[in-house]
Amino acid sequence: MDERLYPAPPARLPPGYLGSPLSYRAQALGVLLAMGLFVAVYVALLAGTVAALRWVVVHVPPRDLPIFLFLFWVGAILALGLVLLFLLKGLLVRQARARDAWIELLPAREPVLFAFLARLAKEVGAPVPRRVYVAPDVNAAVFQDTTLLSLVLPARKQLVIGLGLINALDLRELKAVLAHELGHFSQRSMRLGSYVYFGQQILVQLVAGRDAVDVAIDQLRFASRRELSLVGWTAYGLVASMRAVLAATYRLVTLADRALSREMELHADRVAIAAAGSDATVRLLGRVAYGQACLDHAMSELAHAGDHAFFTTDLYAHQLRAAETLPDEAFRAEWARLDAPLGPDLQPLFPPGADDARPSMWATHPPNAAREEAARAPWIEARRSVGDETSAWALFADPEGLRQRMTMQLSRRMHPGRTLRFTDPATVERFLAEERESAKLDARHRGAYGQRLIASLPLDEMFARASARGMEPEAVERALVELYGPDHTRAVERVEEILRELESLSRALAHAEQEGRSSATVRGFERPLEEVRNVALPLEAELETLDAARDAWDRRVAEVHARMATDLGAEATNELRTRYAFHLAIQDLRGGMMRAAALLRPAIEVAGAPVAVAPHVQEHVMRLALDARGVVAEVLAHAGTLVAPALPGLARSEPLSRVLLPEPLISDPRLMEARISSDVIERLARQHGEVLDRLERVRRKSLAGLVASQDAIAARWSEARATAAPRR
Repeated sequence: MDERLYPAPPARLPPGYLGSPLSYRAQALGVLLAMGLFVAVYVALLAGTVAALRWVVVHVPPRDLPIFLFLFWVGAILALGLVLLFLLKGLLVRQARARDAWIELLPAREPVLFAFLARLAKEVGAPVPRRVYVAPDVNAAVFQDTTLLSLVLPARKQLVIGLGLINALDLRELKAVLAHELGHFSQRSMRLGSYVYFGQQILVQLVAGRDAVDVAIDQLRFASRRELSLVGWTAYGLVASMRAVLAATYRLVTLADRALSREMELHADRVAIAAAGSDATVRLLGRVAYGQACLDHAMSELAHAGDHAFFTTDLYAHQLRAAETLPDEAFRAEWARLDAPLGPDLQPLFPPGADDARPSMWATHPPNAAREEAARAPWIEARRSVGDETSAWALFADPEGLRQRMTMQLSRRMHPGRTLRFTDPATVERFLAEERESAKLDARHRGAYGQRLIASLPLDEMFARASARGMEPEAVERALVELYGPDHTRAVERVEEILRELESLSRALAHAEQEGRSSATVRGFERPLEEVRNVALPLEAELETLDAARDAWDRRVAEVHARMATDLGAEATNELRTRYAFHLAIQDLRGGMMRAAALLRPAIEVAGAPVAVAPHVQEHVMRLALDARGVVAEVLAHAGTLVAPALPGLARSEPLSRVLLPEPLISDPRLMEARISSDVIERLARQHGEVLDRLERVRRKSLAGLVASQDAIAARWSEARATAAPRR
């Protein structure tokens, strides 16, 4: 292969750099002990059940029993048989990764990539992956399909690389991520990991899995005949007790495995550093986070474009474009430092003391701050190569064709049964640019409104006062200056500062409570939870005061512009009033959708839970889902009555209800079924999400239109006043 496509490794490594530290070996020993405990518990439960069943069958002769004891004997056999099936079902687990959204790469079609992988595998001392796939996301992973046979015969490792990740990397960074994944191939603990993984799958199936055995037990529990119900409740009690024991075992195995996983990640990072240097390995961590944010934003925008029959042929062109169009300017500015120089004496990319600096005991990966700290001990410079900053796409034979194939495959999966007409990315981007422009606020208004809702306004009273011209023109002029003056700017900045601080405190509290700790890491210091909560209280009180001031500001803005519109005439007044009325109605609809979300959330949780649920719980949850569906129906019915003002991309002839949900809302009878239907709940949740997303886009356009109308009224009023002023 072309030497320019293979970045050079560091010239030297410290002695023993790739050796296994004591902490690594200690965690591996912890996993072995936890797995030994699991095997002992599982075998004991299995042996005990078999022994109990054998004793009942062999030592209790049925012909000598009275009829009621005979029925009890049959019930005991049935109950113990169900428990035995419950224990044996875990051994039948087969875990294979879903590959529907992936594309397998073949050496004959991608010779340069496979030559790169083969050379890198030799460099890091790892086997070449058996199969290589690409996925649509921003990720890379090594995996193996797990069956009972894989406990005896080693499973061949496979590699999947996300095109969203490739799209964000240069060759040296790609070498780092591939070396990291191949580093997992070379780890001896990967073999141990396959045993742990298989054991975890057995435990998950036993603790949380719901299948025909659980359904049979449920049916017996709630049977009308008392004898069958007794059998069901007996089996249920035994299974529940075993699940409690196995759940404790699962927790122990998982904690030990997660601790080892974090050590494995740090070791794989060292393999990446040995192949590509500390700079590329650290920068890669940021590229993943930022690339995911850009891909998510591109997917959201393209979903909106799809509503208007625009389907792109290249999702990843829009991912790159999203780096410039992400709505969160602070987020964009934060990640602009990804291209800043890194070095042993320069500022770290992930400073110590960040909110995620302390790893969760349940986390599979260490936090980025800890990974960068490890990568700096010591900092290892790589030899610079000619093609270091060449795009990672240079390794692929037909990058454009691969991106197009993945994009079209993903679009068809997202729109099943729909005939799609694909358009080049430039055309789709022009449509999206127009849509962004239609909802864009200038810097002054963006700071004033952000993502918040404007205060509810008494429009009749407000416009009646305006028509009475109670505010003198001089007062209107002063108010225009004050509305966006320095006091308002300082208040906006303070609100944003408080919101960031509260979000940081909330994350720290949630992290600590999840782990059952009595303290939380805040600004790099460990503080008691009560102290963290006390820090938040005055901030929340100040925010409440500022929110009340912003509501008063909203009313003042409306009153001043209504007064100016009155001076300009009926057309300007009607335009402003119509826009205010429509915008407030859209906010009310959004409130309804949030209420529906609160009702739907328990149904989503229960429908997605693989555990047995009693019929009365199912009935209650489905009633909540039915209520949520009713709220969505009310929102759509109200939307159908609204007359929208002129908004880009919104045809006034089409009912807003059709814009929000082009397809029929899921019908009531599907939600009145006795048992929870996960596909019905998922469809209702999908429809709810689509309506909420489209409603938010309409809200942003409406706000931009309202603000533009206010500015136009202010400009015309000021011009008319200047013209009417007497000359001196």
